[in-house]
Amino acid sequence: MLDTEYLLRSPWRDLRVDRVKLHTGDEIRYSYLEMADAVFVVPVTTEGKIVVLRQYRHPIRAWTWEIVGGGIGPEGPVSSAHRELLEEIGGTCRQLVPLGSYYLGVATLTTRSHAFLALDVELGEAHREPMELLEIVTLDPDDVFARARDGRIDESQSALALLMAEPYVRAHLAARAARLSE
Repeated sequence: MLDTEYLLRSPWRDLRVDRVKLHTGDEIRYSYLEMADAVFVVPVTTEGKIVVLRQYRHPIRAWTWEIVGGGIGPEGPVSSAHRELLEEIGGTCRQLVPLGSYYLGVATLTTRSHAFLALDVELGEAHREPMELLEIVTLDPDDVFARARDGRIDESQSALALLMAEPYVRAHLAARAARLSE
């Protein structure tokens, strides 16, 4: 990298332009968004339902289906996952399981997303940010996983986190059913 210029800075993202020398020797300007890393949380309630959100997103002027998520603050991924769970759905969980991490769009964004599974979530009073417009919906896991596979969960990071969580959710619910049948 030869130099960097910021065309726009905001609390959520910065538009950065780097002047780079390619492997061919050519110099180009490469623009992308610098954004904080994020967390995505698949909440499974004590009743065995999955909490999803119907949220309005201004950039696409539409409502999307998502899971709990948001930016990672200075507290790190695990604490940020607990914070987002509490803020968006008033949720607390008995156990938070890390599922892995992934990049959203490596050609245009710096964000790395960390996925978690929250087990035995108890819902309470949400403490949302003023700009968040969303509805909380609880659905059967089979329905949610089908929606993630067929595109009805249309926010990609949410869909991927759900599919990452699916084997763990199924194992958790099977163990729960076995305990209840004893």
